[in-house]
Formats: sequence, C-alpha cells, structure tokens
Amino acid sequence: MKDAAAYAGVFSDFKLVKTRSMAQFIIEIPIEQADAALAAMGGVPQAGREKPVAIARINTQQTSHAPEKPADGRNGNGADKRRFTELPRATQAALCCKRRAFRRWLREFHGISTVDVGLENEDPVSVASAEAWVKGTLGITSKTELDKVPMLGEQWDCIYITFHDWLIDPEAA
Repeated sequence: MKDAAAYAGVFSDFKLVKTRSMAQFIIEIPIEQADAALAAMGGVPQAGREKPVAIARINTQQTSHAPEKPADGRNGNGADKRRFTELPRATQAALCCKRRAFRRWLREFHGISTVDVGLENEDPVSVASAEAWVKGTLGITSKTELDKVPMLGEQWDCIYITFHDWLIDPEAA
C-alpha cells in the first residue's frame, strides 16, 4: 500500500442535518494534503453514491503498543527512562529516521527509494532521504515544528502509529 488511507486533522465543527436525521463532522486538514485526502476518500462526493468512511480519535498521549516503563522508572545507567511517546516529537522523528526499520517501512509502504550512491545494498533508504520525506510529507522545514504546532505533532503521531503497527504486523498494512 503506497498511498495513505488515513490523514490527521483537527475536529473543528459539528452540524445536525435534521431533515435526514444525520450529523456532519467537520475535520480540517492542511491544504497541502487536501488533494491526496480527497482522492483517498474516493473523490468529490456524488449524490446517490455515498462512500462509507470511519472517524477515529488520535491518542496523542501514547500508542496502544508502547512498551511499559520499568517499575523503577530508570534505565540500567540510573538515568530516568522515558517512553518513546514521551519524548519531544522532533526527537521521535530524528530517531525514527535513523532506524533501519523505519527506512525499510518508507521503501515498502510509501515506495521511497534511496538516491545515495552505494547505499542500495546497505540500507533501504538513506537517513537524509527519510528526513526529507518526513519534512516534505508534513510540510515543515524543521522537525522542531512538530513540538510547536499541535496539528503537525498530531500528524507525526499518525505517521509513527502507522509505522509502529507495520512493525507489529507488516502484512496487515
């Protein structure tokens, strides 16, 4: 699956459609992602051709698959140990881009390939290519924006959750 089927957004409004006994949920996403999100939804809605979709709340506190913290809250060196999801998002993104598994996911899930000569047999995607993908996908120039702009942070969370789920079961993705 190369195209994203889920997009992070901000729940901004709710409307009742009394004549149809329905409700409308308004989700705002960055304009840069609008075309891709619309395509993922099947294009412009047409009367008489409703397409079922799902709404899910993003848990920005932790992922459901996060390993538990040691009982004493420390690592083997006596320093405090934090869950990955407790790290600043800029740090999470930097660490992910360095992970071979994340770069393999980019190649297999998003079709990203390395352009760095000599890396084809060593790494699936270069660290620089992974960082460029993260920045380009989120429309940022610096990973620090992930900690400054809440919606960008939530979009990073979606990327990480999708990657983490792929780690657990690559066939399900």
